[in-house]
Amino acid sequence: MYYSLYDYVWFFMIYAVVGWMVEVAYAAVETGKLSNRGFLNGPLCPIYGFGMVIVIFALRPFNKNIPILFAGSFMLTSVLEFITGAVLEKLFNTKWWDYSDKPFNIMGYVCLKFSIGWGIGGVFIMRIIQPGVAKFVSKIPNTPGKIICAIYMISFVCDAAITVRDMVKFGMKLKSMEMLTTQLRSISDSMAQGIFEGVVTTQKSMDEFKDGVAEYTKEGIEKTKEGIEKTKELQKKYEELYTKYMELFSNKRFTNHRFTKAFPSMKRKIGKTKDKYNAFWDKYNEIWDKYKNMFS
Repeated sequence: MYYSLYDYVWFFMIYAVVGWMVEVAYAAVETGKLSNRGFLNGPLCPIYGFGMVIVIFALRPFNKNIPILFAGSFMLTSVLEFITGAVLEKLFNTKWWDYSDKPFNIMGYVCLKFSIGWGIGGVFIMRIIQPGVAKFVSKIPNTPGKIICAIYMISFVCDAAITVRDMVKFGMKLKSMEMLTTQLRSISDSMAQGIFEGVVTTQKSMDEFKDGVAEYTKEGIEKTKEGIEKTKELQKKYEELYTKYMELFSNKRFTNHRFTKAFPSMKRKIGKTKDKYNAFWDKYNEIWDKYKNMFS
């Protein structure tokens, strides 16, 4: 059976919406919460639409050969998912999904478990679902069908443009946060090192004092106090950067909030970064509280 461009547009529309429903249902079962797991704001997942259009176009001649249908669906959808994930990470500096914790994954973009699922799903759809979908599309009156397609595609393009714009801003925000975390870590390490060196110097001075070298003790204490003053300056800088970091972390527009809900790997990444620097801050305060009275 020959499919026209008009047919493929309808197939894209139908499978993109069905894919979105599958993602929402899967997330609801996995997390117990309803959320828009789509890449776009609207109720559709383009990767499902494009994936099924590619599978239908490439594998329709092999519809009666289940092994080829499985292998073809497995390969085509996996390649599409890998390319999409790699391109998104390259453009926006973050992974939108991450299978790194799954066995037999490739760079976290694809994994064997889901690729097998795409292969089985491809066979099921091509043999059971697609004949009914094609029949449904063939029954749609031509003129109303084209109007619906036009409205849908215009909405899709507009949604994609808005989403990409917000993704660029979100990517810049994540990049700024990464730069701040690098600075925070450097300052935190410097503060901890400064306090450590001060304590070692003072302890050595005290040992020398016991041996009667009072001048060295005085010099050591002065050097330690200078180090503490520098550490206080670093502490002030750290607090400024940390405040700026938390402003970025907390200031979420609707789309950014949806991104972190739709792609939990990003939320985990941001959350881990926040926890890491909270831990650095707690560690610093613990060390500082322990030794600051020595130099007051």
